[in-house]
Amino acid sequence: DFPAIIQRSRGIADKVSKGIGFLFKKNKIDSIAGTAKLLPRPGAWKPHQIEVVNGETKQIVSAKHVILATGCRARSLPGIDLDGDRIIEYRKAMSLPTQPKTMVVLGAGAIGVEFASFYRSLGTEVTIVEFMPRLVPNEDAEISKELTRAFDKRGIKSLVGHKLTSAKNTGHGVAIVAEPKDGGAKVEITADILLVAVGVQPNTENLGLEA
Repeated sequence: DFPAIIQRSRGIADKVSKGIGFLFKKNKIDSIAGTAKLLPRPGAWKPHQIEVVNGETKQIVSAKHVILATGCRARSLPGIDLDGDRIIEYRKAMSLPTQPKTMVVLGAGAIGVEFASFYRSLGTEVTIVEFMPRLVPNEDAEISKELTRAFDKRGIKSLVGHKLTSAKNTGHGVAIVAEPKDGGAKVEITADILLVAVGVQPNTENLGLEA
C-alpha cells in the first residue's frame, strides 16, 4: 500500500518537526517564521541586524552573533528542468502520490543508490545512469563492486560511464536519452519518473552576504 507508506513516513516527519517546536517553547527559544536577510552593519561595535519578512509583516532582529544554517537543496544539470511531476529530486521522491512502475535514477551517489534500492524493494523497475565508471564512485572500489553485484542480483540496471543528454516530460512519462561518455550508441529509455540525484547546492542566495 504505497500511499499508506508515504503517509506514515510524512506523519513521522511532521511529528518530529512538531517535537522540535515543543522543545523550542520548553527552552524559551523564539522562533520567527519568514524570509531573512542580513542588513549592512552600521559599525563593528554595533550588533548585526536581520530583516525578516513574512507577507506584509516586516521586522528587524538584532544580535551580537549570527549563525547561518540555511542548508542545501537538490541541484540539477543544464538542460534538465526539475518539474516536480515526472522529473523530480529527492524530496519529491519521498512524497510521490503513486508508486511508479518504472524509474530512472540519475546519479549513483549515496542519495541515488538509496532511492534505487528503496523503490526496487517495492517492485519498481529501476535503471541507474551514472557518469563515472562505477556506482558510489566516491567510495572504495570494493564497496562499489559489492553494491553492483547486489544490485544486479535484485534486477537494478546500471548504466555507468554514461551521460544523460536529454530528458523530456511527455505527459505520460519521461523520454530519456543517455550515451556512453567515451562514445558509442545512444540508449533511449522511457520511464514513469526521472529522479535527479546529482548532489546538492547551498542555499546562499538573497541572504545579504555581501553586506
